[in-house]
Formats: sequence, structure tokens, C-alpha cells
Amino acid sequence: MRKITLFKFFFITSFLISSTVFAQNVIYYQDFQYFTNSGFRSFATSNPDGETLEASSGNALVTRKTGSGDIAPETTLGYTRPSTTIPDGGSRTTTSVKIAGNYGSNNLNATVWVVTDEVDISNYENMTVSFATKNAFKEGTSSNTFKVMIAKNYTDGTSPDDVSLTWIDVTSDIVDSNNDGKVFGNDGSFAYTYIDLSDYIDDAGSDKFALAFKYEFTDPGDYDSPTQPIRNGVWWVSDVRYYSTPVDVAIGAFSALNTSASGQTNIFKAPTAAISNANFSNSGTAKWDAIFVDDNSVPRLADGVEAPVNEGYLFEVAGEYNPILVSEVRHKLANATSSKGATGDSEWIVQASNDASSWTTVSTVITVGSNSADERTTILSTAEAYRYYRFVLNGPWTPNQAYTALQQLDFTTADETASTNNTIDTFNLSVYPNPSNSQINIDVKNNDAITRVNLIDLTGKTVYSNNSTQTIDVSNYAKGIYILQISTKIGESSSTKIVVK
Repeated sequence: MRKITLFKFFFITSFLISSTVFAQNVIYYQDFQYFTNSGFRSFATSNPDGETLEASSGNALVTRKTGSGDIAPETTLGYTRPSTTIPDGGSRTTTSVKIAGNYGSNNLNATVWVVTDEVDISNYENMTVSFATKNAFKEGTSSNTFKVMIAKNYTDGTSPDDVSLTWIDVTSDIVDSNNDGKVFGNDGSFAYTYIDLSDYIDDAGSDKFALAFKYEFTDPGDYDSPTQPIRNGVWWVSDVRYYSTPVDVAIGAFSALNTSASGQTNIFKAPTAAISNANFSNSGTAKWDAIFVDDNSVPRLADGVEAPVNEGYLFEVAGEYNPILVSEVRHKLANATSSKGATGDSEWIVQASNDASSWTTVSTVITVGSNSADERTTILSTAEAYRYYRFVLNGPWTPNQAYTALQQLDFTTADETASTNNTIDTFNLSVYPNPSNSQINIDVKNNDAITRVNLIDLTGKTVYSNNSTQTIDVSNYAKGIYILQISTKIGESSSTKIVVK
């Protein structure tokens, strides 16, 4: 059976555009707090002099640094560091790694890698990795090189010279943010930079994607030599962050696998209980996940246990997508009548939110008075895009069967900005204000050309019709989206979306 799907709203052909700006969706942010277990590994694929590879402090090819001069300022980053590591939520100490080509009075001779842990970037619409770097004490025209590399099919801990790996040099793809006026390779202060990884998200192996910093340096002699006072230099790296920028969900039919018609995947996260799993049976993680596949074994309200008001099914749009404006839901709710409660019929509502805390009811009360799971349609009274939707009880209710479950919930998306231009070129007319909570004005150059003005709700019902008009009173209409259809004497017609708020 189909589960959560998203069908095309037939008036709309463009992409969904959200009016709310949401922050970048950070999927990975680790510190270089500890060697080998905090998001990176260090390697020396060439170290002929046998220098010490790692140290938490002191002289080594790679050291962990926490001093103020070793950390990029947040003004350079352009964002506030997260309070915990992502995605594991561990404690965090702001830390960098320092890759040294020299210490004391000695230039060193090595090829050193700092390789971040593998990250799955395959399930995102777009992906960017950002980082801060600082270079210092590099003098002369030596052949030392600092490169940023990427690899796919990387397993944590694998040496970068493993023959199974193919490394791609992406140094030339680095984009400077110019925050604080600093650019990559800047001498003496940090620069914040980023690389667009969108070209790699569909590649085989992108579920095990790795970023590496490779520093190659040779020994030109002691840098205090009067004949060759050259230092190899030192690089600092900090604040490696993978993030995707939320994108619009394409209008089109969703499959039962939570994939849009254009191929966008995982539009919704796995649903959860609106309040607590304790009010459900058959409620393991895999059962919630099963709502997106052809599997009837989904979470159901516990038999004989009173479910509280607002218990039900919570749906969240995944962070890589912008909030969605939903105009209607179609639902199949099985075994939702009972003789054990104060009333036999359960009552449900649809609510929406952008913070999962403050909820707005966006539907009328849905009374389910039968055990059948017939598909029912409910029009939503909202003109806003939301990140969270929930299908929940409007009052406490006690099932008398073990199989009360939401078997299917289909969403219809609408575009809150499409066709809202105030000027319709075809008829040289203007419609304003839009949105409105009082009246809609129609200005047309030649009113005699208009033969019919219809206002149609999303069920297809005509709620207003006139053969010629300049003003429509919408103050008593339900909040939501309507289609204003205008016809002319020569048989032409045009439609534009109207939002009643």
C-alpha cells in the first residue's frame, strides 16, 4: 500500500518557493580535539628523517592547538560555532591542527596528510564543505605545496597511499569568502573558504566521502643559515564543516518511497509519535520507517489505553529542503472508532509548525466514525509553508482494537508564490492586495472585455461568480488558497492564485 505521498497541485507548474529563510543544514562538524578519534587521522606517507608524526603539543609534524592565535575568529568564519559536535552531539573544544614543515631551526622533509572521517553526502540535493586555514613562516620560492584533496569509498583509518584510493586535487575549486578580507593562503591570519561538492553527491562511493589536507615539503637546509634563510612554513586547519543549503521541493507526485517526481529523495524524515511511543504498539524504529514503504505493519495506537489529546503522527520535512505549503491531506485511518471511550468516534485534526513547539490548527475536525480505512480528503486552511505537520487526536480517545493506525497520509503541495504577480499581462489587469483578509480589487483596462470572474477553492468548488466585477469581498471566506479565473469575450481565460489570510 502507498504510504506518505505528495501529489501534484494541478494549478501549479513551478517549483515550491518558501518565503521563510532557514539556516544551512549542517550535517558534519567535528573538532580536531583528539588524534585518531575526533573526526580525523594523521599520516606521513613520506618521512625519511623519521620525525614524530603527532603530538598534542610541542614539536611534531602535526600538533593539536587550542590557543587564541591558533583558532579562526568567528568574524572570519561568518557564523557562530555549534555548541556540540555534529552529528553525534558530543562535547566540543574549539581546536585546530597545525601541520609544520619546520620547527626549531630545522626545515623538515615529509609528506603529511590530515584526513577527515568519511561522511555520507549521497542523500542531499547539494553539499558544501567549508574550513578555515592559516599559513605562516613560508619564505622563498621553495617547491612546498599545500593541497586540498577528496576521495570516495574511503574507510576511516585507511592510509591515503592505499592503492584502492583515488585522490582528486580540488585546491583550484576553493572559493574565498573574503570574510575579514582574508583569502586562502593568507600569511599570518585565518581565511574562511569553501568548496562546492554538488558534482560528487551522485557518484559511486559518495556515501563514504573524505576530505584531506596534504602538505608536501622538502629540506632546503637550516633556515638560520646565512646562505639560505628559508623556512618551509606552517599551516593551520580548523572548523571543517559539511552543510547543505535547503532547496525547494519540486512540484510533482511523490512515490511511496518518499521520492519526488524529479528524483529528490527523503523529503520527509521518518515520522515519529507526536507525544510518546508509549501510546503506541508496534512502534520500533523500523516500524516508523515502514510508513514510507509498502508495508502495513506500521505503528498503531495501543489497544485499551487512553491516548491523550494531540497524540498521533508527526512529520518533519528534512533539513535539506525548504518548508512545504500543504493545501490538503488525504488519509486512510483504520479502526478509528471505539466503544471504550466517552464517544465511539475518534476526532482528529491537522496541525502545522515551524518549530515543533507552537502549533497552528490548519484543518477542521475530522471525525472518524467507521472502522473502514476509506481515503478521505481534508482541505487545509493555511497560506504558509511549514516544516512540521502532524495528524493528531483532537481529544483523548481509547481504542478497542489493536490495529488503530494511520495507514496512509498523502499531502498536496501548493506554491505560495506562484502566479501571485499583481499584473496579468494577457488582460492588462491588476489584482490586489494579495494576500488579503478583506477584499480583492480587480483593475482592468477594458472591463467590457470580461465576461466571467470566478473564485474557485482547492476542491474545485466555485465560491464566487460574476459576469463583471471590480471587488470581491473575501472577509468571510476560509483562510487558504483560491484560484481567480477570468474569462473574456473572445474565449480566452487566465488564472491566478489568491491567498485569503
